[in-house]
Amino acid sequence: MPLYTFGESHAETSTLDNPRTYTRYFRAETDPADDANTILRSRPDLARGQPHPRDSSARITKTEFSRTGPGTWEITVEYSTATEDKTNPLGRPTNWDLSQWEARTIGLTRDAAGRPINNTAGDLFDDPPASADRHFPILRGTRNITPSFPPWLLDYTDSINSDAIRIRGLTFPPLTLRAKIAISDIQTENDIDFSTLSMEFAVNPATWIHRQPNRGFFELYYDKGQDPAKQPKPAGRRRILVNGEPATEPQWLDQYGRAIADPAKDPTKLIFLSFDLHARRPFNALPL
Repeated sequence: MPLYTFGESHAETSTLDNPRTYTRYFRAETDPADDANTILRSRPDLARGQPHPRDSSARITKTEFSRTGPGTWEITVEYSTATEDKTNPLGRPTNWDLSQWEARTIGLTRDAAGRPINNTAGDLFDDPPASADRHFPILRGTRNITPSFPPWLLDYTDSINSDAIRIRGLTFPPLTLRAKIAISDIQTENDIDFSTLSMEFAVNPATWIHRQPNRGFFELYYDKGQDPAKQPKPAGRRRILVNGEPATEPQWLDQYGRAIADPAKDPTKLIFLSFDLHARRPFNALPL
């Protein structure tokens, strides 16, 4: 069922005073048995409460359908920046809740004062590493949207924010929110169909980028006398030996893949590698 505009580029009328108003005109071709609700399901952007494509502050206040023949319609859509229609479920703002928290166990290499968590011989506790429970907020938001499944619904689940977003006066830096998004069944209120979008953001102030200790059972080796920073390729790969025997537990590696003989003597060489375990998405594109 195609829906196309006719002469919108010159037929749209508007007032640029305050409040701003717009009127757009459409024509629809449908199956003769279809009704106005069928058109709205095909073009949910024409439902009440939806924003104007070039003025997001103006929202639809009225959509009128006129059947001009079997399966043909003319549609008039009116927008206004003065929209406080509380009877329209699509015009209500997102309801945010920050009352839920979750506990996570995190590994630690330093205490609250920034001191290394070492044993009496000066070695880092890493088998097992020191850990502590920390509580992190869960940011939950619900918003009514048109009934169609948003095309980005599955793409955003388990993703993290690539941009900084501001919610209820609080700014969340990039990579600190992980999304879980769901949508309810179709509901009807005041003759308007809608579904409720549920957005749940798990907050991690240290970012959701995974940091893995650079350790292993094998190391890279380079030609004698060669500087690894200037040598494009290592000479080979071999099993790490400890006291002449193959290592029985992972050993710390430097940035060139070489085993660090005594990590406690130079802890600055200890490397945590960063990995993206979650896709990055622009959260400002969501209906926040």
